Amino acid sequence: MTKGVLQYGVFALCLLCWCCSQKENKDGEESGPVVEKDAVAVVDSVEPKIAEQIVDTVVDVPEEQSPNIVYDTVMMGMDFRCYHYKGASKESSSEINFVIPINGNATVTKKIVHKIFEMPGLEDYAGGDLKQKLDDDFSVYAKSSDKEGETGTVEGDEEETEYFSSTLTVCPIDVVGGFLIMSLSQWEYYSSSLHPMWGCQSIVFSLASGDVVSQDDILENDKESRMVVAEKLVDLLKEYLEEEEVTDYGLDMLNDNFFFNDSELTYMYNPYEVAYYAAGAPELKLEKEWLKPYMKKDSELYKYWFKN
Repeated sequence: MTKGVLQYGVFALCLLCWCCSQKENKDGEESGPVVEKDAVAVVDSVEPKIAEQIVDTVVDVPEEQSPNIVYDTVMMGMDFRCYHYKGASKESSSEINFVIPINGNATVTKKIVHKIFEMPGLEDYAGGDLKQKLDDDFSVYAKSSDKEGETGTVEGDEEETEYFSSTLTVCPIDVVGGFLIMSLSQWEYYSSSLHPMWGCQSIVFSLASGDVVSQDDILENDKESRMVVAEKLVDLLKEYLEEEEVTDYGLDMLNDNFFFNDSELTYMYNPYEVAYYAAGAPELKLEKEWLKPYMKKDSELYKYWFKN
């Protein structure tokens, strides 16, 4: 298993365990209690491996509790509502984890949530009552008496049944400066497939306006500057793959899938995007001092990095 797969596997598992464990039963309430700030692990970096640093302040969710739960919590100083849904039948299993911002500036938060559900794969959950939509989607599993399957084989059947499994996760990965960085990750697997297909897309929001911050808001527009950045990413890809020659994707290296912290900006690439599947998901880091000459001087990120 490659380092990219391990990073995202650990990240998704730790995030799920942490989120689920914050739920506490409370009679008469749809949502769990808000977790106090000092009981929440503060994430200091946006790298997936930071999930390993989550503090152990949680308890297990009772087995008899419904797998479909909605509750409020605090992460990185912001309020979020968590939707955790899981179901399985003899033909398929599905899991959804949505961690969506709430409260704060009402106009900005509404704008952010609207943009989140415009992302590919989330359109069906845009607008209306999100909990009701999830209840409706997972009611098919609630009505089924079949036990959750993992191998694609139904007990008592002589032949294997094609089994499909999927996980969809939307969650914050960092709050840095005046920015909220969210992540959309999707994982799908057919039992007849050689391997799962998965990917992760980062989306950066300005907490001042609720607008999406794209690479066009950060990088200079001229082709020469962008080619320098793209060529740097190609060099970093060679280092990641430990290969002297790789395909030169040119400006396609600037895929608008990035996140940042106080010291660097990281581009992410999904399986097959710039390398073979076994290479996992390359994360190529550009230090802010290196990137500075190629940035728009009036961008929010430039001001945060160099004028604070």
